Amino acid sequence: MRTNTNIKTLPPRGKRTYESRTRRPSFARSIKPAVKIETRGVNLDSELTVKFAALGGLEEVGRNMMFFEYGDEIIIIDAGLQFPEETTPGIDFIIPNTSYFENKKKNIRALIITHGHLDHIGAVPYIMDKIGNPPIYTTMLNKEMLNRRQEEFQNAPKLNFEIVKNGETRQLSENFKVEFFSTAHTIPDSIGVILDTPVGKMVHPGDFRIDYDIEGNPQNMDTWEKIGKQKIHTLLLESTGADKEGHSLSERIVEAEIEKIFKKVEGRIIIATFASLLNRLSEIIKIAEKYNRKIFISGFSMKANIQIAQNLGYMKIKKETVAPLEEINKYRDDKIVVLCTGAQGESNASLMRIINGEHKQIQIKKGDTVLLSSSVIPGNERSVQILLDDIARQGGIIYHSRMVDIHSSGHAPQEDLKIIMKMVKPKFYTPVHGYYFMRWRNAQLAQESLKLKP
Repeated sequence: MRTNTNIKTLPPRGKRTYESRTRRPSFARSIKPAVKIETRGVNLDSELTVKFAALGGLEEVGRNMMFFEYGDEIIIIDAGLQFPEETTPGIDFIIPNTSYFENKKKNIRALIITHGHLDHIGAVPYIMDKIGNPPIYTTMLNKEMLNRRQEEFQNAPKLNFEIVKNGETRQLSENFKVEFFSTAHTIPDSIGVILDTPVGKMVHPGDFRIDYDIEGNPQNMDTWEKIGKQKIHTLLLESTGADKEGHSLSERIVEAEIEKIFKKVEGRIIIATFASLLNRLSEIIKIAEKYNRKIFISGFSMKANIQIAQNLGYMKIKKETVAPLEEINKYRDDKIVVLCTGAQGESNASLMRIINGEHKQIQIKKGDTVLLSSSVIPGNERSVQILLDDIARQGGIIYHSRMVDIHSSGHAPQEDLKIIMKMVKPKFYTPVHGYYFMRWRNAQLAQESLKLKP
């Protein structure tokens, strides 16, 4: 049974945030979230053992946070939040339990952020004072997204950043060195890590997939080839897509399917997706420009993220493309595209307010075409079904990813996971990120592909 207690720092705008009490590292049991990594000739009970633990993400989807520890040195990777489930009514989100670090703040040498999705960065404003505000190693886009989020927390400490790029190596502490590499995901500037430890190299790409062109050819595989030549000790791959067969769907196919809808629709187009799905949003905006439609952005986080991406050059948007929401009634329906948050049926997101008639500028009307360009996060199935029902009742024409290929997951499915396993050829394999069944399936794939014993 999951129990949550209210944390002392109140979040902005009245959000109810809870710190998980379900994930405290226990280094004694190797098959639990925390494990000791064997060192040749070293007593496993010694403090000079490389330890690995996850504070979230190993019994749920989200709340991703894990760390490596050796002596008095700790390296943390990611600090995300988890969205509520049916078993957590009245809670807006859950953050990792960081009580293990209460007497070890001085030992934390770095927090590495792999990418800018909330399930990997969302807990940062809540925990930085609890972990001693260590330097954050990440890319420029992730830095800007973290800083924008930090602005909502007046009493939060100023973040200290070390900006890294693909191929760079940093000495994090006496015994930990890291090399960063670019990864394919649904948001630009995503990075993976090759963490050099006293027992060998640990590889974790964060959330990732293999990108394919429209003919199905994998792209940018040279990085994985180089990693495979480094005699990797342990490979840690995410498990979110481990129960899904096949390869990742090419983003080029998704773009083509969305464009087909644009070509035939005569009324308004409303597209709901994640606020941080920046690669997809960029392509949708290009399609809208091609068909001479105006873009109207509804959702504070989406608007802020698009602006950050523009400022850093990740999005090229014509000056006249985006119009203020307040001017939407000045344009014909066949000239309107609304980008909004809320594809998971979140009660406070833009799409739900549009459907409920609570949005100031937009309401669903007969003939509107609504695209849900995202997958359903496990636990949100009922909320999304209610969303679909309400849109249909109001005369909206619905497209979602089970009907047509308008979404490609950012999480590698089975065949992609097996490709990476075989290319890296690690001595050990650790499935991370996801429910137990997902990680169990991931472990099975490793046993099949690498012939590793559990």
